[in-house]
Amino acid sequence: MTSTLAHCLKKSILVSMPSFFGDEQPRACTLIDIEPFGLWLAGEDLAKRVHLADTRPVWLTTVTAFFPFSQIAYVLVNTQFASLAQSAAAADDRKDSPREGTREKPSGERHGHKSENKPPHKGSQTKR
Repeated sequence: MTSTLAHCLKKSILVSMPSFFGDEQPRACTLIDIEPFGLWLAGEDLAKRVHLADTRPVWLTTVTAFFPFSQIAYVLVNTQFASLAQSAAAADDRKDSPREGTREKPSGERHGHKSENKPPHKGSQTKR
């Protein structure tokens, strides 16, 4: 997980932390750092939750805090959505267009042989 988030350092991410915020709503935070057991996050929502936004000057309303992975329900990253959308679109394109060098065969044709209603050969009957 940490290698996936590394490209998001100093960028805004959405984080759901039910034990901290009291609900499962994702909040916008800035990913400050990644440690083996959690994330350093900064944001106004963190300051509001610890009631520091009302008591500090405007330029100090952002709080930086460490949150262990065990307290984080999920993290949403903008690039995640872009790559998922691109891979889904590519999969749809592959489904819609036949592969190069292949063609759809009529339902009665398999492996280059036309199906005919011939009785089986004498030696090809199966035992029951």
